[in-house]
Amino acid sequence: MSNQTCQPWGECANACIQASQPSPGCFAACDAKYPAAEPTYDPIYACICASCSTECASMSPCAHGMDGGP
Repeated sequence: MSNQTCQPWGECANACIQASQPSPGCFAACDAKYPAAEPTYDPIYACICASCSTECASMSPCAHGMDGGP
């Protein structure tokens, strides 16, 4: 969160997580708004997809980043 390129994306994604109904569209909007943070968020999505895709299904982590998603 101390990285100026990644911090805005992290804050946006955190707001998505805090929502009562986290949605893939919210995370996709953060990704689109902060494309310079992609080198950081791609590995996050890949890790979530590989490690907790069931628990994190509401954010659709496997539809993002390095796994061939948007």
